[in-house]
Amino acid sequence: MRIAHQIRTLRVEQSLSVDDLALKGGFDPAALRRLENGEEAPTLEVIETLAAVLRVPLYRLFYDGDTPPPFPNLRPLVTMRELLRETSQRSKIGRLCEYVYGVLLGL
Repeated sequence: MRIAHQIRTLRVEQSLSVDDLALKGGFDPAALRRLENGEEAPTLEVIETLAAVLRVPLYRLFYDGDTPPPFPNLRPLVTMRELLRETSQRSKIGRLCEYVYGVLLGL
């Protein structure tokens, strides 16, 4: 599981033990070990907390490197209202993906 690998990699890069990261994030160390071993999938709340504690943008938990991979023709949405104005279901799904990606990048 990519996110499990990224959590461990970022933790080790910052010279944090599992216990240190668990304490800073308010997690049970055993639960954090299960996440790092790919035995459990983290919730969005856990992902957000880990990113904050590790002081990295959310996308760093999903991708290697300092920047996410490029997505052609992707633009951030101004508001959710713009998404709701779309007429076709296909357009709404595409725009929702753009919106979520923009939120993850902080656009």
